[in-house]
Amino acid sequence: MLFLRKFSLLSLSLVAFMLLSLSLSAEEERKEIKIESITAESISNDEQGNLLLEGKVLIKTNLLTFSTDTALFNQSEGVIELFGNVEVKSEKVTLNSSEVLANLNRQTLAVKQVEINNNDSVFSSAQE
Repeated sequence: MLFLRKFSLLSLSLVAFMLLSLSLSAEEERKEIKIESITAESISNDEQGNLLLEGKVLIKTNLLTFSTDTALFNQSEGVIELFGNVEVKSEKVTLNSSEVLANLNRQTLAVKQVEINNNDSVFSSAQE
C-alpha cells in the first residue's frame, strides 16, 4: 500500500514535470530533443561503447539542460543515465534528483527521487 502511494506520487510528479517542461499547444508539433553540447572533467568509453562522463557533467540540448556528477550516454539508443546531484532544467521547470534515466528519443524521464521547482518554488516532491 505504501509502495503504491509512493509510486503514484512519483508518477504524478513526473507527469507534471513533463507537462510543464514540454507543454505544447494542439497546433504545435513535438520537438525532437537534440544534444547541442557535452562537457565533463573526464570523458571516456565503457566496454559497450557508451560515453562515460565524470566530474561536473553538463549536457545541453535544444529543450533541456542536464547537470550531474556522473553520466552514461548511449548515443544509439538516445538514453542518458545520470547519477549524483542531478539537475534537469527547462525554460519553466527545474527537476532535482539523485538518479535520472532520460530517454531522449521517447522524451521520458525516470527518477529515483525527485523535487520539481517552478519559478524558484517547490512544485512537487516525491521519494521512492
